[in-house]
Amino acid sequence: MANRSFTRSFYTLHEYPVLIDANFVVDPSNGNGLGIRSLKGPGVQAVYMHATPAATTTTSVFPSGATIITVANLTNLVVGEVVTDSTTSGNIAGGTTIVSINPANNQITLSAATLGASASAPGDTLSFAMTAALAGNPNPPAGYIYLHLHDNYNRYYSGFSGFVAPVSGTPLTSVTANLVYIITSLGTGTQAQWAAIGLEPGVVPSVGAAFVASTSASVPGGGTVEARAAGGSGIDHIEVVGDPNQTCSPQQAKGAVIISVCLFEGAVTAPATGTVISLASYMSNGSNTVKGE
Repeated sequence: MANRSFTRSFYTLHEYPVLIDANFVVDPSNGNGLGIRSLKGPGVQAVYMHATPAATTTTSVFPSGATIITVANLTNLVVGEVVTDSTTSGNIAGGTTIVSINPANNQITLSAATLGASASAPGDTLSFAMTAALAGNPNPPAGYIYLHLHDNYNRYYSGFSGFVAPVSGTPLTSVTANLVYIITSLGTGTQAQWAAIGLEPGVVPSVGAAFVASTSASVPGGGTVEARAAGGSGIDHIEVVGDPNQTCSPQQAKGAVIISVCLFEGAVTAPATGTVISLASYMSNGSNTVKGE
């Protein structure tokens, strides 16, 4: 049974229904090992998808026996990543991970001491790769979504989903009349200037806002827009897998789990990177059962 305080804002014959919603961006290679980023939603502990983050490489000169080393840059490095020595010197013990990161002086703390000093400048080339297990991700197959809620519930009533296609990845500084665009950078353009090229009057310009261009013109204030990705999200619907009632009971210790799958024409399909997905689930926060519900 959930133990949080919820606002009941709709009428229903169900026992204490709770609406849980999660919103996130599909991003299998962003380096956090979760397969997604920008998770939002009350009551949601985590969302995991298939993660295939690319390794980040940087260089370092370090003495033997050190657990704190200075690296050339900290770009994309996160706690939990596995560190390997890309040179043949083998100065990093197998299974070594990043324990902490100190941005002030470009230093990282390792879980195991280095085995030897690098032979010459600029130093050993180190490779950092997040493994899904270290991030707590069960790393489901591509196309599957593992939704982990904070609390347990007595029943899964129903659910629904939606998804938004990613942008093209090509920033534009001008628009063509009657085509659809998404704002990707505001620049210094005013609300009136954005309205003049098609943004709905009264709508405050913001990244992600879509509009139909009313004229062919330059984007105001140095801002940018993008078209929708030609291939869209690559999926046509999302289904729940199995019976969530079996993985949301109060007897569970970790919080309810709901697994879903993304499909295109019936085939399991990984959504395009950058696709925004919204998952909503109606859960029972009560223990009474009336006519099976």
